[in-house]
Amino acid sequence: MFWLHHWIVASIIMAVLFFMQIDYPWIWGGLTGVAIEGLARKNWSIMRNSRK
Repeated sequence: MFWLHHWIVASIIMAVLFFMQIDYPWIWGGLTGVAIEGLARKNWSIMRNSRK
């Protein structure tokens, strides 16, 4: 199964907002915070480990 990290989701949303020319600073600030916080994670894999 695939796992979309929150920083990947934030980046996708930011790309959509960019192309739609939506420029609310509080939206961009929140998404930037989410993306930057996610970059500090050690596991960047999009493949989910399913150890059962």
